[in-house]
Amino acid sequence: MDFPYFYFRNRNLALATEEKIPILIILGPTASGKTSLSLELARLWQTEIIACDSMQVYRHMDIGTGKPSLKERKEIPHHVMDILEPWESFDVAQYIRHADEAAEKIWQKGRIPILTGGTPLYLKRFIEGIGKSPPSNPEIRHKWEEMARQHGVLFLSHKLSQIDPVATLKIHPHDKRRLVRALEVYELTGRPISHFWQEEGKEREKYDFYIVGLSWPREILYERINQRVHKMMEEGWWEEALKLPAMNPSKQASQALGYKEILEGIQKKYSLEKIIYEIQKRTRHYAKRQILWFQQFPKVHWLEVLKEGFHENLNWKKIAKSLSNNIREIWMK
Repeated sequence: MDFPYFYFRNRNLALATEEKIPILIILGPTASGKTSLSLELARLWQTEIIACDSMQVYRHMDIGTGKPSLKERKEIPHHVMDILEPWESFDVAQYIRHADEAAEKIWQKGRIPILTGGTPLYLKRFIEGIGKSPPSNPEIRHKWEEMARQHGVLFLSHKLSQIDPVATLKIHPHDKRRLVRALEVYELTGRPISHFWQEEGKEREKYDFYIVGLSWPREILYERINQRVHKMMEEGWWEEALKLPAMNPSKQASQALGYKEILEGIQKKYSLEKIIYEIQKRTRHYAKRQILWFQQFPKVHWLEVLKEGFHENLNWKKIAKSLSNNIREIWMK
């Protein structure tokens, strides 16, 4: 065991008395190498991984959500993965509860948890907490979703600007989900959602975070995304997606990137080439949104991956070893 050994030796801490759980977070856009790096670090530290992906929680959705292989998951235990059937719903509060339980179990074994994923909202709320905004109201939410359907998403952005200009500046005018939530909160409480944001933004006290972000030149990342989609198709993504409708998937699962494009493309009689093109395009757009989110996260140690080698044949084991040494130097201060 590499880094954790030094963690306990240098700090002379006992598991029973440690106040905070040290946790490494690896974030980055899709196709940035989060899985490869987290697996190598988990091998190096002899620890376990907590997934932070809103779609990897679902069983039967393996290839398209980019889960590690069954062999890799057998070698390195993964938590908050394959915990639901596609017809079940899931939200950020449930995610935090599952991730907290996993982190505590891993820490109790004397190991430092590694949390990795690319769902920005889940990562942000795990780091900062949920705050005290009210729970969702399905009736009010449906009303605003129907407004968006009838009048367009920009209509919601305009409505929000009249009651919460602060939130309007921070929520993209086409981000329907967050706009609906902001309007829902105002209708439920009479207070703008930005009021509740003021109570957030601080790291949760139970953890000692070290956050690593994977950074790529945009054009190379996009090429990796394009190649990744082709590889997933070769591995059986198409067949996996065709099985999903029979499982009566929840609204969340049915919106999974790629699965939705495959099923809609079949209905519209698109060619395979056009469906692949649509998946690549929308995945690139999603990666762009992820990057914008992550750039707003504080205290991220950005790792420029190409400085570690050529992207066609990256040595993730070498990168993990170098990163582990850097973390040890900073975390031990």
